[in-house]
Amino acid sequence: SRFISVDQCINDCCVYIGESFSLLQCSVCQSFRFRPCCRSTCPDKGSQLCSHLISADGSPFKQFHYRFLIILIMDLVKTEWFVDAINFTSMKFPHENDRYSDVCDGEESKKHLNEMQLAFTAWKEKDNLNRSNTIPVNLLLSEFYDGTQLFKSRAADFWALLIGILNLPPSYRGKIGWGYFIAAIYEGSHAFTERVLFIDFFCQELRSLYNGIAFFANGKHYFIQARLILHILDTKAGEGLMKLQMVSNSKFGCPLCRSIHGVHDGKKCVFMGHRNLLPQKHYLRFLGQSGKCCPPNFYDGNKWFEFEQFEDPSLGTFSVSDYTDVREVQTAVAKAEKRKRGSGVIVGRGMISKRSNTINPFCASCQPNSENILNENIEFIFLQPDEAFVWFHSKDFHFQHTSIYRQYLHYRHFDFRQFKEYNRVAYDVHLEDAVRATQRSDGVLNGIKGIWPFERLQYANITTQFSWPMAHSCCGCIVLLLEIMCAK
Repeated sequence: SRFISVDQCINDCCVYIGESFSLLQCSVCQSFRFRPCCRSTCPDKGSQLCSHLISADGSPFKQFHYRFLIILIMDLVKTEWFVDAINFTSMKFPHENDRYSDVCDGEESKKHLNEMQLAFTAWKEKDNLNRSNTIPVNLLLSEFYDGTQLFKSRAADFWALLIGILNLPPSYRGKIGWGYFIAAIYEGSHAFTERVLFIDFFCQELRSLYNGIAFFANGKHYFIQARLILHILDTKAGEGLMKLQMVSNSKFGCPLCRSIHGVHDGKKCVFMGHRNLLPQKHYLRFLGQSGKCCPPNFYDGNKWFEFEQFEDPSLGTFSVSDYTDVREVQTAVAKAEKRKRGSGVIVGRGMISKRSNTINPFCASCQPNSENILNENIEFIFLQPDEAFVWFHSKDFHFQHTSIYRQYLHYRHFDFRQFKEYNRVAYDVHLEDAVRATQRSDGVLNGIKGIWPFERLQYANITTQFSWPMAHSCCGCIVLLLEIMCAK
Protein backbone atom coordinates (compact mmCIF):
# COMPACT_ATOMS: atom_id res chain seq x y z
CA SER A 1 0.00 0.00 0.00
CA ARG A 2 1.12 3.54 -0.72
CA PHE A 3 -0.50 4.95 2.42
CA ILE A 4 -1.73 3.85 5.83
CA SER A 5 -4.76 4.87 7.90
CA VAL A 6 -4.34 5.22 11.65
CA ASP A 7 -7.28 5.35 14.07
CA GLN A 8 -7.69 8.45 16.24
CA CYS A 9 -9.76 9.20 19.30
CA ILE A 10 -12.89 11.05 18.24
CA ASN A 11 -11.95 13.81 20.73
CA ASP A 12 -8.28 13.92 19.55
CA CYS A 13 -6.96 12.59 22.86
CA CYS A 14 -4.81 9.82 21.42
CA VAL A 15 -3.79 7.84 18.36
CA TYR A 16 -4.19 4.07 18.38
CA ILE A 17 -0.66 2.94 17.60
CA GLY A 18 2.05 1.29 19.68
CA GLU A 19 0.86 0.44 23.17
CA SER A 20 -2.58 1.87 22.37
CA PHE A 21 -3.13 -0.25 19.27
CA SER A 22 -5.27 -2.90 20.98
CA LEU A 23 -7.48 -0.46 22.94
CA LEU A 24 -11.19 -0.28 22.17
CA GLN A 25 -11.71 2.88 24.23
CA CYS A 26 -9.67 6.04 24.64
CA SER A 27 -7.51 5.87 27.76
CA VAL A 28 -8.16 9.57 28.42
CA CYS A 29 -11.84 10.28 27.73
CA GLN A 30 -13.13 6.67 27.50
CA SER A 31 -14.78 7.36 24.14
CA PHE A 32 -15.31 4.32 21.95
CA ARG A 33 -12.88 3.76 19.08
CA PHE A 34 -15.29 1.98 16.71
CA ARG A 35 -18.89 2.27 15.65
CA PRO A 36 -21.20 -0.51 16.93
CA CYS A 37 -20.59 -4.03 15.60
CA CYS A 38 -22.89 -4.96 12.73
CA ARG A 39 -21.67 -8.51 12.01
CA SER A 40 -24.76 -10.70 11.74
CA THR A 41 -23.06 -13.79 13.23
CA CYS A 42 -21.51 -11.96 16.19
CA PRO A 43 -23.22 -12.77 19.52
CA ASP A 44 -22.41 -9.22 20.73
CA LYS A 45 -23.84 -7.48 17.68
CA GLY A 46 -24.45 -3.83 18.47
CA SER A 47 -21.60 -3.66 20.97
CA GLN A 48 -18.56 -1.44 20.54
CA LEU A 49 -16.25 -3.74 22.50
CA CYS A 50 -16.00 -6.71 20.13
CA SER A 51 -12.38 -7.83 19.69
CA HIS A 52 -12.83 -8.52 15.98
CA LEU A 53 -13.37 -4.80 15.35
CA ILE A 54 -9.60 -4.28 15.68
CA SER A 55 -8.41 -7.08 13.43
CA ALA A 56 -11.14 -7.35 10.83
CA ASP A 57 -14.14 -5.17 10.12
CA GLY A 58 -14.17 -2.33 12.65
CA SER A 59 -15.32 1.08 11.42
CA PRO A 60 -13.43 3.76 13.44
CA PHE A 61 -14.96 7.12 14.19
CA LYS A 62 -11.88 9.01 13.06
CA GLN A 63 -8.60 8.31 11.22
CA PHE A 64 -5.63 10.15 9.83
CA HIS A 65 -3.96 9.07 6.60
CA TYR A 66 -0.24 9.08 5.85
CA ARG A 67 1.55 8.47 2.56
CA PHE A 68 5.04 7.00 2.84
CA LEU A 69 7.66 9.44 1.56
CA ILE A 70 10.30 6.81 0.73
CA ILE A 71 7.90 4.72 -1.38
CA LEU A 72 6.75 7.90 -3.13
CA ILE A 73 10.31 8.80 -4.10
CA MET A 74 10.99 5.26 -5.30
CA ASP A 75 7.91 5.42 -7.54
CA LEU A 76 9.17 8.70 -8.99
CA VAL A 77 12.62 7.26 -9.67
CA LYS A 78 11.00 4.50 -11.72
CA THR A 79 9.55 7.06 -14.16
CA GLU A 80 11.45 8.01 -17.31
CA TRP A 81 11.71 11.73 -16.65
CA PHE A 82 12.38 12.17 -12.94
CA VAL A 83 16.14 11.52 -12.55
CA ASP A 84 16.99 13.74 -15.51
CA ALA A 85 14.64 16.47 -14.25
CA ILE A 86 16.21 16.82 -10.79
CA ASN A 87 19.62 17.48 -12.37
CA PHE A 88 18.47 20.51 -14.32
CA THR A 89 20.44 23.78 -14.12
CA SER A 90 18.90 27.16 -14.81
CA MET A 91 20.47 29.16 -17.63
CA LYS A 92 21.92 32.53 -16.75
CA PHE A 93 23.52 35.35 -18.66
CA PRO A 94 27.04 36.35 -17.51
CA HIS A 95 25.78 39.49 -15.76
CA GLU A 96 23.26 37.41 -13.75
CA ASN A 97 25.75 35.16 -11.98
CA ASP A 98 25.39 37.06 -8.70
CA ARG A 99 21.59 37.16 -8.81
CA TYR A 100 19.12 34.86 -7.08
CA SER A 101 16.62 33.72 -9.69
CA ASP A 102 15.68 30.39 -8.15
CA VAL A 103 15.58 28.67 -4.76
CA CYS A 104 18.46 26.44 -5.86
CA ASP A 105 20.67 29.55 -6.20
CA GLY A 106 20.59 30.05 -2.42
CA GLU A 107 23.45 29.17 -0.12
CA GLU A 108 21.35 26.69 1.88
CA SER A 109 20.34 24.76 -1.24
CA LYS A 110 23.87 24.65 -2.62
CA LYS A 111 25.28 23.54 0.73
CA HIS A 112 22.93 20.58 1.08
CA LEU A 113 23.27 19.49 -2.54
CA ASN A 114 27.06 19.56 -2.19
CA GLU A 115 26.94 17.61 1.10
CA MET A 116 24.70 14.94 -0.43
CA GLN A 117 27.02 14.58 -3.41
CA LEU A 118 30.02 14.17 -1.08
CA ALA A 119 28.10 11.60 0.97
CA PHE A 120 27.26 9.67 -2.20
CA THR A 121 30.92 9.70 -3.29
CA ALA A 122 32.04 8.40 0.12
CA TRP A 123 29.36 5.67 0.05
CA LYS A 124 30.36 4.56 -3.45
CA GLU A 125 34.08 4.39 -2.58
CA LYS A 126 33.37 1.88 0.21
CA ASP A 127 32.52 -0.73 -2.46
CA ASN A 128 33.56 0.80 -5.74
CA LEU A 129 33.52 -2.53 -7.54
CA ASN A 130 29.77 -3.09 -7.06
CA ARG A 131 28.67 0.54 -6.79
CA SER A 132 30.57 2.20 -9.63
CA ASN A 133 27.49 2.46 -11.89
CA THR A 134 25.13 3.71 -9.17
CA ILE A 135 23.19 6.89 -10.02
CA PRO A 136 22.80 9.52 -7.26
CA VAL A 137 19.32 10.89 -6.55
CA ASN A 138 19.73 13.99 -4.36
CA LEU A 139 16.52 15.79 -3.42
CA LEU A 140 15.74 19.07 -1.69
CA LEU A 141 12.30 19.00 -0.08
CA SER A 142 9.84 21.56 1.24
CA GLU A 143 6.79 21.01 3.40
CA PHE A 144 3.53 22.96 3.34
CA TYR A 145 1.29 22.39 6.33
CA ASP A 146 -1.97 24.22 6.91
CA GLY A 147 -5.53 23.75 8.08
CA THR A 148 -8.96 25.15 7.42
CA GLN A 149 -12.41 25.14 9.00
CA LEU A 150 -14.64 22.56 7.30
CA PHE A 151 -18.07 23.69 8.45
CA LYS A 152 -19.69 26.87 9.71
CA SER A 153 -22.12 25.04 11.95
CA ARG A 154 -19.57 23.09 14.03
CA ALA A 155 -15.88 23.22 14.85
CA ALA A 156 -13.98 20.77 12.64
CA ASP A 157 -10.48 21.53 11.38
CA PHE A 158 -9.04 19.85 8.31
CA TRP A 159 -5.24 19.66 8.14
CA ALA A 160 -3.05 18.60 5.23
CA LEU A 161 0.70 18.06 4.84
CA LEU A 162 2.11 18.53 1.34
CA ILE A 163 5.65 17.77 0.20
CA GLY A 164 7.38 19.61 -2.63
CA ILE A 165 10.60 18.79 -4.49
CA LEU A 166 12.59 22.01 -4.85
CA ASN A 167 15.30 20.94 -7.29
CA LEU A 168 12.85 20.01 -10.02
CA PRO A 169 12.39 22.50 -12.87
CA PRO A 170 10.09 25.36 -11.79
CA SER A 171 7.37 24.27 -14.22
CA TYR A 172 7.10 20.90 -12.41
CA ARG A 173 7.26 22.02 -8.77
CA GLY A 174 3.72 23.25 -8.27
CA LYS A 175 1.97 20.43 -10.13
CA ILE A 176 0.20 17.91 -7.91
CA GLY A 177 1.53 14.45 -8.72
CA TRP A 178 4.66 15.78 -10.45
CA GLY A 179 6.52 17.93 -7.97
CA TYR A 180 3.96 18.39 -5.19
CA PHE A 181 2.34 15.56 -3.23
CA ILE A 182 -0.16 15.12 -0.44
CA ALA A 183 1.67 13.31 2.36
CA ALA A 184 -0.91 13.33 5.16
CA ILE A 185 -4.51 14.33 5.87
CA TYR A 186 -6.42 14.42 9.13
CA GLU A 187 -9.33 16.14 10.81
CA GLY A 188 -9.22 17.47 14.36
CA SER A 189 -7.07 19.61 16.60
CA HIS A 190 -3.38 19.70 15.72
CA ALA A 191 -1.94 18.62 19.06
CA PHE A 192 -1.44 14.91 19.75
CA THR A 193 -2.00 13.74 16.17
CA GLU A 194 0.44 16.34 14.93
CA ARG A 195 3.19 15.05 17.21
CA VAL A 196 2.66 11.46 16.05
CA LEU A 197 2.55 12.49 12.41
CA PHE A 198 5.77 14.50 12.42
CA ILE A 199 7.86 12.75 15.08
CA ASP A 200 6.96 9.09 14.57
CA PHE A 201 6.30 9.07 10.83
CA PHE A 202 7.66 11.99 8.84
CA CYS A 203 10.91 12.67 10.71
CA GLN A 204 11.81 8.99 10.87
CA GLU A 205 11.61 8.72 7.10
CA LEU A 206 13.65 11.89 6.70
CA ARG A 207 16.34 10.50 8.99
CA SER A 208 16.57 7.40 6.81
CA LEU A 209 16.78 9.52 3.67
CA TYR A 210 19.60 11.53 5.22
CA ASN A 211 21.67 8.36 5.57
CA GLY A 212 20.76 7.28 2.05
CA ILE A 213 18.85 4.33 0.59
CA ALA A 214 20.14 2.03 -2.13
CA PHE A 215 17.47 1.16 -4.68
CA PHE A 216 17.34 -1.00 -7.82
CA ALA A 217 14.80 -0.32 -10.56
CA ASN A 218 14.57 -0.53 -14.35
CA GLY A 219 17.88 -2.40 -14.48
CA LYS A 220 19.76 0.46 -12.75
CA HIS A 221 21.12 1.07 -9.26
CA TYR A 222 20.24 4.30 -7.46
CA PHE A 223 21.31 5.90 -4.18
CA ILE A 224 18.53 8.12 -2.82
CA GLN A 225 19.15 11.00 -0.41
CA ALA A 226 16.76 13.79 0.57
CA ARG A 227 16.75 16.74 2.94
CA LEU A 228 13.92 18.94 4.11
CA ILE A 229 15.26 22.52 3.96
CA LEU A 230 12.14 24.69 3.75
CA HIS A 231 9.03 24.88 5.97
CA ILE A 232 6.16 26.83 4.38
CA LEU A 233 3.69 27.54 7.17
CA ASP A 234 1.28 30.32 7.96
CA THR A 235 1.46 31.97 11.36
CA LYS A 236 -1.15 29.71 12.99
CA ALA A 237 0.46 26.47 11.81
CA GLY A 238 3.97 27.82 12.50
CA GLU A 239 3.18 28.66 16.11
CA GLY A 240 1.85 25.18 16.84
CA LEU A 241 4.29 23.06 14.86
CA MET A 242 7.44 25.07 15.65
CA LYS A 243 6.55 25.32 19.36
CA LEU A 244 6.45 29.12 19.40
CA GLN A 245 4.35 31.44 21.50
CA MET A 246 1.48 33.17 19.69
CA VAL A 247 3.15 36.21 18.15
CA SER A 248 0.18 38.02 16.62
CA ASN A 249 -0.86 39.59 19.94
CA SER A 250 2.24 39.06 22.08
CA LYS A 251 4.19 41.79 23.87
CA PHE A 252 7.37 39.80 23.46
CA GLY A 253 6.98 39.77 19.69
CA CYS A 254 8.99 37.60 17.38
CA PRO A 255 10.99 34.79 19.09
CA LEU A 256 13.03 34.19 15.92
CA CYS A 257 14.87 37.53 15.93
CA ARG A 258 13.88 38.98 19.36
CA SER A 259 14.33 42.52 18.10
CA ILE A 260 10.67 43.53 17.70
CA HIS A 261 8.31 43.85 20.67
CA GLY A 262 4.78 45.04 21.24
CA VAL A 263 2.63 47.46 23.20
CA HIS A 264 -1.04 46.76 23.92
CA ASP A 265 -3.46 49.47 22.83
CA GLY A 266 -6.76 48.13 24.05
CA LYS A 267 -7.36 44.80 22.30
CA LYS A 268 -4.63 45.23 19.70
CA CYS A 269 -0.90 44.73 20.06
CA VAL A 270 1.21 47.22 18.13
CA PHE A 271 4.81 46.29 17.41
CA MET A 272 7.48 48.97 17.80
CA GLY A 273 11.17 49.34 18.47
CA HIS A 274 12.40 47.92 15.19
CA ARG A 275 13.26 51.12 13.30
CA ASN A 276 16.95 50.72 14.02
CA LEU A 277 16.82 47.97 11.38
CA LEU A 278 16.22 50.74 8.82
CA PRO A 279 19.00 52.86 7.27
CA GLN A 280 20.22 55.71 9.48
CA LYS A 281 18.57 58.39 7.33
CA HIS A 282 15.34 56.55 6.64
CA TYR A 283 12.31 58.80 6.77
CA LEU A 284 10.44 56.66 9.35
CA ARG A 285 13.20 57.29 11.91
CA PHE A 286 12.30 60.99 11.97
CA LEU A 287 8.69 60.57 13.11
CA GLY A 288 7.68 60.63 16.79
CA GLN A 289 5.31 62.36 19.20
CA SER A 290 7.80 63.19 21.92
CA GLY A 291 9.93 65.36 19.62
CA LYS A 292 13.16 63.53 20.47
CA CYS A 293 14.69 60.10 20.60
CA CYS A 294 13.48 57.66 23.24
CA PRO A 295 14.88 57.79 26.83
CA PRO A 296 18.36 56.28 27.44
CA ASN A 297 18.46 52.47 27.64
CA PHE A 298 14.81 52.45 26.60
CA TYR A 299 15.07 49.29 24.50
CA ASP A 300 17.67 47.46 26.60
CA GLY A 301 16.70 44.28 28.39
CA ASN A 302 13.53 43.74 26.33
CA LYS A 303 11.45 45.34 29.11
CA TRP A 304 10.50 48.68 27.54
CA PHE A 305 6.99 47.47 26.61
CA GLU A 306 6.12 47.09 30.31
CA PHE A 307 6.09 50.81 31.02
CA GLU A 308 5.62 52.51 27.65
CA GLN A 309 2.24 54.21 27.15
CA PHE A 310 0.47 55.55 24.08
CA GLU A 311 -0.14 59.25 23.66
CA ASP A 312 -3.51 60.62 22.56
CA PRO A 313 -3.82 59.55 18.89
CA SER A 314 -5.56 62.84 18.07
CA LEU A 315 -2.23 64.60 18.57
CA GLY A 316 -0.97 62.95 15.41
CA THR A 317 2.54 61.84 14.59
CA PHE A 318 5.12 64.61 14.22
CA SER A 319 8.19 64.80 12.02
CA VAL A 320 11.27 66.95 12.45
CA SER A 321 9.98 69.30 9.75
CA ASP A 322 6.99 70.21 11.96
CA TYR A 323 9.19 72.11 14.41
CA THR A 324 9.78 75.84 14.19
CA ASP A 325 13.55 75.61 14.76
CA VAL A 326 13.95 73.19 11.87
CA ARG A 327 11.94 75.31 9.42
CA GLU A 328 13.65 78.56 10.41
CA VAL A 329 17.20 77.19 10.24
CA GLN A 330 16.55 75.36 6.97
CA THR A 331 15.07 78.52 5.43
CA ALA A 332 18.03 80.67 6.57
CA VAL A 333 20.53 78.11 5.25
CA ALA A 334 18.77 77.93 1.88
CA LYS A 335 18.68 81.74 1.52
CA ALA A 336 22.33 82.18 2.48
CA GLU A 337 23.37 79.40 0.11
CA LYS A 338 21.44 81.07 -2.68
CA ARG A 339 23.26 84.37 -2.13
CA LYS A 340 26.72 82.81 -1.88
CA ARG A 341 27.74 79.23 -2.22
CA GLY A 342 29.12 77.83 1.05
CA SER A 343 27.73 80.58 3.29
CA GLY A 344 24.64 78.50 4.23
CA VAL A 345 26.69 76.16 6.41
CA ILE A 346 28.25 79.09 8.30
CA VAL A 347 24.87 80.72 8.92
CA GLY A 348 23.35 77.40 9.94
CA ARG A 349 26.07 76.55 12.44
CA GLY A 350 25.67 79.93 14.10
CA MET A 351 21.91 79.50 14.51
CA ILE A 352 22.35 75.93 15.78
CA SER A 353 24.87 77.07 18.38
CA LYS A 354 22.43 79.70 19.72
CA ARG A 355 19.57 77.19 19.87
CA SER A 356 21.56 74.22 21.12
CA ASN A 357 19.34 73.82 24.21
CA THR A 358 16.34 72.96 22.05
CA ILE A 359 18.05 71.42 19.02
CA ASN A 360 20.31 68.92 20.83
CA PRO A 361 17.50 67.07 22.70
CA PHE A 362 15.61 66.02 19.61
CA CYS A 363 18.74 65.25 17.56
CA ALA A 364 20.45 63.20 20.25
CA SER A 365 20.39 59.40 20.28
CA CYS A 366 19.27 57.43 23.31
CA GLN A 367 22.42 55.32 23.06
CA PRO A 368 25.35 56.27 25.33
CA ASN A 369 28.48 57.83 23.80
CA SER A 370 26.71 58.68 20.56
CA GLU A 371 28.07 62.15 19.83
CA ASN A 372 28.73 61.09 16.25
CA ILE A 373 25.01 60.31 15.72
CA LEU A 374 24.07 63.72 17.18
CA ASN A 375 26.42 65.52 14.82
CA GLU A 376 25.24 63.48 11.82
CA ASN A 377 21.60 64.25 12.58
CA ILE A 378 22.23 67.98 12.99
CA GLU A 379 24.21 68.05 9.75
CA PHE A 380 21.52 66.14 7.88
CA ILE A 381 18.44 67.95 9.24
CA PHE A 382 19.65 71.56 9.35
CA LEU A 383 22.58 71.99 7.02
CA GLN A 384 21.42 69.81 4.09
CA PRO A 385 17.76 70.83 3.68
CA ASP A 386 17.60 69.75 0.04
CA GLU A 387 18.89 66.23 0.60
CA ALA A 388 16.22 63.55 0.24
CA PHE A 389 15.57 61.12 3.04
CA VAL A 390 16.25 57.45 2.46
CA TRP A 391 13.18 55.67 1.13
CA PHE A 392 12.71 52.40 -0.72
CA HIS A 393 11.75 54.20 -3.90
CA SER A 394 13.55 55.51 -6.95
CA LYS A 395 12.52 59.16 -6.48
CA ASP A 396 13.26 61.72 -3.78
CA PHE A 397 11.14 61.58 -0.66
CA HIS A 398 10.60 64.66 1.56
CA PHE A 399 8.56 65.18 4.69
CA GLN A 400 6.28 67.76 3.12
CA HIS A 401 4.78 64.98 0.99
CA THR A 402 4.06 62.57 3.82
CA SER A 403 1.01 64.07 5.55
CA ILE A 404 -1.31 61.45 4.03
CA TYR A 405 0.56 58.69 5.88
CA ARG A 406 0.45 60.29 9.33
CA GLN A 407 -2.83 58.65 10.39
CA TYR A 408 -1.34 55.21 9.73
CA LEU A 409 2.07 55.79 11.34
CA HIS A 410 2.12 56.14 15.11
CA TYR A 411 5.51 56.51 16.82
CA ARG A 412 6.11 57.66 20.36
CA HIS A 413 9.65 58.87 19.70
CA PHE A 414 12.21 59.48 17.03
CA ASP A 415 14.62 56.60 16.59
CA PHE A 416 18.24 57.71 16.17
CA ARG A 417 19.84 54.52 17.41
CA GLN A 418 22.75 53.07 15.48
CA PHE A 419 21.77 51.01 12.45
CA LYS A 420 21.46 47.33 13.34
CA GLU A 421 21.68 44.63 10.70
CA TYR A 422 18.81 42.15 10.91
CA ASN A 423 19.90 38.79 12.33
CA ARG A 424 18.09 35.68 13.46
CA VAL A 425 18.77 34.09 16.84
CA ALA A 426 21.46 31.42 16.52
CA TYR A 427 20.11 27.86 16.43
CA ASP A 428 22.07 26.68 19.47
CA VAL A 429 20.62 29.57 21.50
CA HIS A 430 17.13 28.70 20.27
CA LEU A 431 17.56 25.05 21.28
CA GLU A 432 18.94 25.96 24.70
CA ASP A 433 15.91 28.16 25.41
CA ALA A 434 13.57 25.44 24.08
CA VAL A 435 14.98 22.91 26.56
CA ARG A 436 14.75 25.38 29.43
CA ALA A 437 11.16 26.25 28.45
CA THR A 438 10.09 22.63 28.94
CA GLN A 439 11.46 22.79 32.50
CA ARG A 440 9.60 25.96 33.47
CA SER A 441 6.22 25.98 35.21
CA ASP A 442 4.70 28.33 32.62
CA GLY A 443 6.29 26.41 29.72
CA VAL A 444 7.50 29.53 27.87
CA LEU A 445 10.90 31.21 27.59
CA ASN A 446 11.72 34.05 25.19
CA GLY A 447 8.65 33.21 23.13
CA ILE A 448 9.59 29.51 22.78
CA LYS A 449 7.30 26.79 24.18
CA GLY A 450 9.37 23.69 23.50
CA ILE A 451 11.58 21.75 21.10
CA TRP A 452 10.35 21.74 17.52
CA PRO A 453 9.83 18.22 16.06
CA PHE A 454 12.42 18.62 13.30
CA GLU A 455 15.24 18.93 15.83
CA ARG A 456 15.56 15.16 15.34
CA LEU A 457 16.90 15.67 11.85
CA GLN A 458 20.69 15.62 11.57
CA TYR A 459 20.75 18.90 9.60
CA ALA A 460 17.89 20.76 11.33
CA ASN A 461 18.28 24.52 11.72
CA ILE A 462 15.21 26.66 12.39
CA THR A 463 17.27 29.80 11.78
CA THR A 464 17.78 29.05 8.08
CA GLN A 465 14.84 26.77 7.32
CA PHE A 466 11.78 28.61 8.65
CA SER A 467 10.43 32.14 8.73
CA TRP A 468 7.04 33.79 9.01
CA PRO A 469 4.96 33.81 5.81
CA MET A 470 5.76 36.79 3.65
CA ALA A 471 2.45 36.43 1.80
CA HIS A 472 0.49 37.43 4.92
CA SER A 473 2.56 40.58 5.37
CA CYS A 474 2.19 41.47 1.70
CA CYS A 475 -1.60 41.04 1.87
CA GLY A 476 -1.81 43.40 4.85
CA CYS A 477 0.35 46.01 3.09
CA ILE A 478 -1.76 45.77 -0.08
CA VAL A 479 -4.97 46.33 1.89
CA LEU A 480 -3.44 49.35 3.65
CA LEU A 481 -2.21 50.87 0.37
CA LEU A 482 -5.63 50.38 -1.23
CA GLU A 483 -7.25 52.18 1.71
CA ILE A 484 -4.80 55.07 1.33
CA MET A 485 -5.43 55.27 -2.42
CA CYS A 486 -9.19 55.26 -1.85
CA ALA A 487 -8.91 57.85 0.96
CA LYS A 488 -10.54 55.56 3.49
